[in-house]
Amino acid sequence: MRKKAYLLLTLLGVILLILTISIYTNLLPFPNLELKTWLMIASAAITGILALILTITKLQELKRGEPLTDERTKTIALKTGNTTAIITLYWLLFLSVFTQDGTLLGMDVTISETLGLAMMGMTLIYGISYLFHRGRND
Repeated sequence: MRKKAYLLLTLLGVILLILTISIYTNLLPFPNLELKTWLMIASAAITGILALILTITKLQELKRGEPLTDERTKTIALKTGNTTAIITLYWLLFLSVFTQDGTLLGMDVTISETLGLAMMGMTLIYGISYLFHRGRND
Protein backbone atom coordinates (compact mmCIF):
# COMPACT_ATOMS: atom_id res chain seq x y z
CA MET A 1 0.00 0.00 0.00
CA ARG A 2 2.87 2.35 0.74
CA LYS A 3 4.24 1.96 -2.77
CA LYS A 4 0.87 2.79 -4.32
CA ALA A 5 0.44 5.89 -2.16
CA TYR A 6 3.97 7.02 -2.97
CA LEU A 7 3.42 6.53 -6.69
CA LEU A 8 0.11 8.38 -6.54
CA LEU A 9 1.64 11.34 -4.71
CA THR A 10 4.53 11.45 -7.17
CA LEU A 11 2.14 11.39 -10.10
CA LEU A 12 0.02 14.18 -8.62
CA GLY A 13 3.16 16.23 -7.98
CA VAL A 14 4.30 15.80 -11.57
CA ILE A 15 0.90 16.81 -12.91
CA LEU A 16 0.86 19.89 -10.68
CA LEU A 17 4.37 20.86 -11.75
CA ILE A 18 3.57 20.43 -15.45
CA LEU A 19 0.42 22.53 -15.08
CA THR A 20 2.36 25.25 -13.24
CA ILE A 21 5.04 25.39 -15.93
CA SER A 22 2.39 25.40 -18.66
CA ILE A 23 0.47 28.25 -17.04
CA TYR A 24 3.63 30.28 -16.53
CA THR A 25 4.79 29.80 -20.13
CA ASN A 26 1.33 30.92 -21.29
CA LEU A 27 1.89 34.20 -19.45
CA LEU A 28 5.17 34.90 -21.24
CA PRO A 29 4.93 37.00 -24.40
CA PHE A 30 6.39 35.03 -27.31
CA PRO A 31 6.52 36.53 -30.78
CA ASN A 32 6.50 33.06 -32.29
CA LEU A 33 3.73 30.71 -31.15
CA GLU A 34 5.66 27.67 -32.33
CA LEU A 35 8.54 28.50 -29.97
CA LYS A 36 6.09 28.75 -27.07
CA THR A 37 4.65 25.33 -27.90
CA TRP A 38 8.07 23.70 -28.03
CA LEU A 39 9.06 25.35 -24.75
CA MET A 40 5.96 23.93 -23.07
CA ILE A 41 6.63 20.46 -24.48
CA ALA A 42 10.29 20.58 -23.44
CA SER A 43 9.49 21.71 -19.91
CA ALA A 44 6.86 19.00 -19.53
CA ALA A 45 9.25 16.34 -20.88
CA ILE A 46 12.09 17.39 -18.59
CA THR A 47 9.76 17.40 -15.59
CA GLY A 48 8.39 13.99 -16.50
CA ILE A 49 11.86 12.49 -16.94
CA LEU A 50 13.05 13.85 -13.59
CA ALA A 51 9.94 12.55 -11.84
CA LEU A 52 10.40 9.12 -13.42
CA ILE A 53 14.04 8.97 -12.30
CA LEU A 54 13.04 9.99 -8.76
CA THR A 55 10.24 7.42 -8.62
CA ILE A 56 12.48 4.59 -9.87
CA THR A 57 15.17 5.53 -7.36
CA LYS A 58 12.71 5.57 -4.47
CA LEU A 59 11.17 2.25 -5.50
CA GLN A 60 14.64 0.66 -5.65
CA GLU A 61 15.35 1.98 -2.16
CA LEU A 62 12.07 0.48 -0.93
CA LYS A 63 12.93 -2.89 -2.50
CA ARG A 64 16.30 -2.86 -0.70
CA GLY A 65 14.46 -2.30 2.56
CA GLU A 66 15.68 1.23 3.18
CA PRO A 67 13.25 3.50 5.03
CA LEU A 68 11.67 6.42 3.19
CA THR A 69 12.60 8.80 6.00
CA ASP A 70 15.26 8.74 8.67
CA GLU A 71 16.57 11.28 11.16
CA ARG A 72 18.90 12.93 8.65
CA THR A 73 16.07 13.34 6.13
CA LYS A 74 13.83 14.88 8.78
CA THR A 75 16.59 17.28 9.87
CA ILE A 76 17.28 18.33 6.28
CA ALA A 77 13.56 18.92 5.66
CA LEU A 78 13.27 21.01 8.83
CA LYS A 79 16.32 23.16 8.07
CA THR A 80 15.30 23.56 4.43
CA GLY A 81 11.81 24.69 5.39
CA ASN A 82 13.11 27.21 7.92
CA THR A 83 15.69 28.66 5.55
CA THR A 84 13.20 28.81 2.69
CA ALA A 85 10.60 30.62 4.78
CA ILE A 86 13.03 33.34 5.84
CA ILE A 87 14.61 33.90 2.41
CA THR A 88 11.18 33.81 0.71
CA LEU A 89 9.98 36.65 2.93
CA TYR A 90 12.90 38.76 1.73
CA TRP A 91 12.19 37.76 -1.89
CA LEU A 92 8.55 38.81 -1.57
CA LEU A 93 9.60 42.05 0.15
CA PHE A 94 11.99 42.74 -2.75
CA LEU A 95 9.22 42.14 -5.28
CA SER A 96 6.73 44.32 -3.42
CA VAL A 97 9.17 47.21 -3.00
CA PHE A 98 10.54 47.20 -6.55
CA THR A 99 7.27 46.48 -8.37
CA GLN A 100 5.53 49.80 -8.66
CA ASP A 101 3.01 51.00 -11.24
CA GLY A 102 3.40 47.87 -13.36
CA THR A 103 7.18 48.03 -13.65
CA LEU A 104 9.86 45.89 -12.07
CA LEU A 105 13.28 47.52 -12.28
CA GLY A 106 12.29 49.28 -15.51
CA MET A 107 10.55 46.29 -17.14
CA ASP A 108 6.81 46.28 -17.74
CA VAL A 109 5.18 43.44 -15.79
CA THR A 110 1.61 42.46 -15.08
CA ILE A 111 0.25 41.20 -11.79
CA SER A 112 0.22 37.65 -13.16
CA GLU A 113 3.86 37.86 -14.19
CA THR A 114 4.81 39.21 -10.77
CA LEU A 115 2.94 36.36 -9.12
CA GLY A 116 4.74 33.90 -11.43
CA LEU A 117 8.09 35.44 -10.47
CA ALA A 118 7.19 35.09 -6.80
CA MET A 119 6.27 31.39 -7.19
CA MET A 120 9.29 30.63 -9.34
CA GLY A 121 11.56 32.41 -6.86
CA MET A 122 10.13 30.44 -3.94
CA THR A 123 10.67 27.18 -5.81
CA LEU A 124 14.26 28.07 -6.69
CA ILE A 125 14.96 29.18 -3.12
CA TYR A 126 13.62 25.87 -1.81
CA GLY A 127 15.70 23.85 -4.28
CA ILE A 128 18.91 25.73 -3.54
CA SER A 129 18.29 25.52 0.19
CA TYR A 130 17.66 21.78 -0.06
CA LEU A 131 20.87 21.20 -2.02
CA PHE A 132 22.80 23.33 0.49
CA HIS A 133 21.50 21.50 3.56
CA ARG A 134 21.72 18.07 1.93
CA GLY A 135 25.40 18.58 1.17
CA ARG A 136 26.30 19.59 4.73
CA ASN A 137 27.19 16.99 7.33
CA ASP A 138 25.69 18.73 10.36
